[in-house]
Amino acid sequence: MVAAAEERRFEIRGPMWHKFLEPFQRRAWKEIPREQCWWGPAGTSKTMSCQIACDAILRDPEFHGVRILWLRKTLQSCKQSSLVTFEEQVLDPRDPMLRGKSRMHRESYVYRRKGRINNELVVGGMNIASRWYGAEFDIVVFEEGIEFEQSELEKIWRAMRPRRHGLGLPIKAVIILTNPDSPFHWLYRRMKSGRTESYFVGVECNPAYWSLETNGLTPEGREYVADMRAQMTDERYARLVEGKWVSAEGQILKTFGDVHLVRGEIVREAYKWPIFRLDKDCGNRKVLQDTEIRWFFASMDFGDREPGTIQVWGVTKGGMLVRVAEVYHADRDIKWWAEWCVELYGEFGLRAIVCDSSRPKEIDFINDLIAKVYKLQHVEETNAHGEVHLVAPRIAVGCQKNTQSQDDKTNVALLRYAFGLDNGYPRVLLAEFCERIVDPALSRDAKPLGLIEEIPGWTWKPHDANRHMQGPQELPDDRKPNHGLDAMAYAIAYAWGRNLSRDPANLAPKHTPGSYGHMRRFIPWRDKHVAARIEKEARPHAQSRSTNHQRSR
Repeated sequence: MVAAAEERRFEIRGPMWHKFLEPFQRRAWKEIPREQCWWGPAGTSKTMSCQIACDAILRDPEFHGVRILWLRKTLQSCKQSSLVTFEEQVLDPRDPMLRGKSRMHRESYVYRRKGRINNELVVGGMNIASRWYGAEFDIVVFEEGIEFEQSELEKIWRAMRPRRHGLGLPIKAVIILTNPDSPFHWLYRRMKSGRTESYFVGVECNPAYWSLETNGLTPEGREYVADMRAQMTDERYARLVEGKWVSAEGQILKTFGDVHLVRGEIVREAYKWPIFRLDKDCGNRKVLQDTEIRWFFASMDFGDREPGTIQVWGVTKGGMLVRVAEVYHADRDIKWWAEWCVELYGEFGLRAIVCDSSRPKEIDFINDLIAKVYKLQHVEETNAHGEVHLVAPRIAVGCQKNTQSQDDKTNVALLRYAFGLDNGYPRVLLAEFCERIVDPALSRDAKPLGLIEEIPGWTWKPHDANRHMQGPQELPDDRKPNHGLDAMAYAIAYAWGRNLSRDPANLAPKHTPGSYGHMRRFIPWRDKHVAARIEKEARPHAQSRSTNHQRSR
């Protein structure tokens, strides 16, 4: 523990001491992580402890020319909060650095060294982020890390350049201070991936609120915690009082939970319905046995620059939907998506692929490719002018929602219904770890990799009181990823109003022996005589899909 300024008696505890300042004082450079995040509830002295540590480093007589950058999202917020703490609680009131410019006009604090190059604490915001790219810093501190974008953090690394002529420190480090947010926030995912060292900071790290002698809260600490517990509710209580990474404030699908998640795989046996076999360690207590799947269909949301997705849904005898496979990727063309539709069609025998109805050309492309690969017979179709044409079977179809509109409100209604419960049992199940491919770009940017990761971050649109005086709009926040949710809404709209418990009248495809689907042993009829008749009537020249299908997994 250390008192950073000579006149102060504030002790640094926890990871600020063990993982940063104490190794620095021992010159144990390898023990200091290059990128670390200190997170925890409010009132745990994260900001002041870090400022005291930075002050101690800048006063160290061994180093000169040291530059530390203290960042918040905006410079104004930095001056109104961080600098108030620094000037009133870290620096001595008689410190000569406080002379001259006022806090509101200050952009740095210069630690003057007689006969040597001065050290400097620079304060700023990301209003004009490019001003920091050409600078050189030894340490960068991000205060309130959840306010930043991951791209902003990565761009600042270009300012962490090696210093010359003996200037600066032997290490370069980034320190992030934050309260928790959503468990799917990019910062939490970055910590889980190991790219950022994660350190929890509890109330015991604040000497004003926690006594080491009694190993308990001080009177001030008890009063502070009592006030926080009395005033905070829901997500704010969990984050600011308990220090937990919980779902976002204003989450739309609050009923989503573990009851909707399962782990397992599809198992097929000849002349039997496919079975979704549960893993032994599946934690969903509402699903106690293997689930029999009667038929499959898919839903699809096209993606260009933003991610697109294909989701395969199995329908049980009771009409429950089970998502058993997913493709989720960004920046792919229609040919790439159509090839995945062909593969999933052959593997599952999809009855339909429900797509965004605003993309008719792409839907036709998918149908043509499926018909070409599997040699499906074209059917007659009459257009609006009464003309008859031969077209590919309509496996891929546009979504027709059984509601009055097709805007965001419709998706909210469909999905909130889907994640409801019937007598305590879920209407839909989502199989975990069923992704067929992982987009490395999305993983690198800590963005959702599928439907399950989108759900906790899907929130209501922030209320702007200046524009909407009557109350908050009941619309989703269009800045949050919702591509998988759109595809799921198409699936629910397709199933809405159908008797899903009844066997489909026109099961497709009817695979021939030796075809891709037959090799997967997809025979959805229990009656052996029906299955034998279907195989006998099948075309003898049908070919399976080429096995040298190129894709990146």
